Amino acid sequence: MRRMTLWVRVAAVAAVGLTRAVVRRLRTGPTLPSWTWAEELFVAVYRSVLTTASRDVERRATRPWVTHIREGEGCSDRPESGRLGDNLVIEVWFQPLPPWRSCAAQVGPGRRFMRTYTRRIRPPARIGGSGRGGDVRREGRLLIAVVAVTAWLGGVPAMPAAADPPPRIVSHHEIESSVCLRRDGGYSVPLSGTLAGNSLWLFGDGSTTPTPCSGPGFFLPGTWGAVGPSAPGTVPIVSEIPPPGTPIDPSPNGRGPSSVLPVPTGLRWPDGRTACGGQDASYHSYAASWPMGATVGPAGRMTLHTDGSSTPITVDEGSQLVFIAVPEVCVVASKDDVPLTPPRGFEALDDRVWSEWPDMVIQRQKLVAYSPGCVQVAGRQVCNEVVASMTLFRTTNGTALPWTRFLLNPVFANGHLYLNAHKCDDWAAGLGACVQGRVTTVRAPVESLHDPATYRWYQSPGTWGAEATAASVLPATANGGAILTDTHDFRSVDEGFLLMQQWHFGGGYQLWQAPSPAGPWTLKREGVIPGCQSGTASGCYALVGHPELSTRDNIVYTFHDRSDGFVKISSVGTIP
Repeated sequence: MRRMTLWVRVAAVAAVGLTRAVVRRLRTGPTLPSWTWAEELFVAVYRSVLTTASRDVERRATRPWVTHIREGEGCSDRPESGRLGDNLVIEVWFQPLPPWRSCAAQVGPGRRFMRTYTRRIRPPARIGGSGRGGDVRREGRLLIAVVAVTAWLGGVPAMPAAADPPPRIVSHHEIESSVCLRRDGGYSVPLSGTLAGNSLWLFGDGSTTPTPCSGPGFFLPGTWGAVGPSAPGTVPIVSEIPPPGTPIDPSPNGRGPSSVLPVPTGLRWPDGRTACGGQDASYHSYAASWPMGATVGPAGRMTLHTDGSSTPITVDEGSQLVFIAVPEVCVVASKDDVPLTPPRGFEALDDRVWSEWPDMVIQRQKLVAYSPGCVQVAGRQVCNEVVASMTLFRTTNGTALPWTRFLLNPVFANGHLYLNAHKCDDWAAGLGACVQGRVTTVRAPVESLHDPATYRWYQSPGTWGAEATAASVLPATANGGAILTDTHDFRSVDEGFLLMQQWHFGGGYQLWQAPSPAGPWTLKREGVIPGCQSGTASGCYALVGHPELSTRDNIVYTFHDRSDGFVKISSVGTIP
């Protein structure tokens, strides 16, 4: 009788969920832009059925679980699974979990997932045997069958993996608020302490628009943060961080975006007179601070200094901090362009427009120490705040910093902080292809990160010296120019340090490997990042590595897709 009651209840909620999904789709469009009708209905019915069935399990078990359904991508750890053919895998947890661990149902052999979050209320019932624990397992098997039938009724198509576009970084805010959140950048840093098992994500300028992701949106300049699980081989769904000063709760939530860094002041137009943020008859401008690389601080006690204060800042454990390379820029654009796009001429994709980034004038280079968790600083607790902001180089008349002072990709090793700088010397016609250029490395001792006088530029192997004589750390190759670079420590997957040099905006790259961020660098691979589309109004940039999401078989990189404004996840496979 109880099982019959469950079936009746499941059928009823499935019908209600299906009706609501149809009405919502007709009124507001798809939940995610790429979803078909079949996927939309499957998710709606799946959510309703699995939630109802899990509540029945909760009532039947002595020590229950409560299940919450979210749409998204990815799966982690080792759940028990039920399989139907080649196109459907339903995974349901029947083992002890810490709060808010996850599993997924995979639709098609590609990368389309619904994610199920399970929150522990009390310790789980004993698995197997007699009594209520055995009832839980039997009801779990029934739950698998229910979801499988739901999938069949929903008509979920089989999607070949090769046809799937790269999955993008999706936020719970997008899913729960029916908006599209476009982002730039896409750096991630694995966290420790109370936030262990998660990564901090940092994004540059973005915008938010209602689904189905068309029409004008609300512009979000600057640096924005999110947090999400960091299981290797998975695509995380992130949650936006709260405003500065509020502790970060990594559990999934639909909170809206919050900025990590304040909007810079005191920047000027290239004419040296007009304050950035002003406008005239032809142009408008805005000031922004962007993340251009981030890394966990070194282990142990650290003494830092911040702008405007002579009092040292002592932090007991540097590995609880995230150090971010931050250029402060004045973006000047013609009034018939939105601020997110380069100036007129971009659609022609000529090398002149891409070569000098003419609308982005970098006037300050900063290194920011940020605490995602809670640390003690000068006798007070600091949570989700900037601990120290160190201006390394600046101009005051609106001119741009020289290329040797535009620093990105911070990495700590051997008692030093290492950063990269790059310049393209020879541009080829076409999609912004740089065929000759320089990439140098800059380093400073950990104890004097705030002092520009202690920074030294690479001269030759083992030699560091003056900025004026900085040399390239990479040997000349056929595609030897750098539009942007990315350096990360991939020793966790036995790949040493990897330097990604992007040489054209169609996703062309060279991947270099070294035993340390000081080199020597060996070219390991050349190619085009999978998923990047080249052509008018297309292209990609910001090829960023993610060691904590990588495995030995799949070295994970993200890129900003210029065609739709999203950050996509890709892989360069294995390193030869």
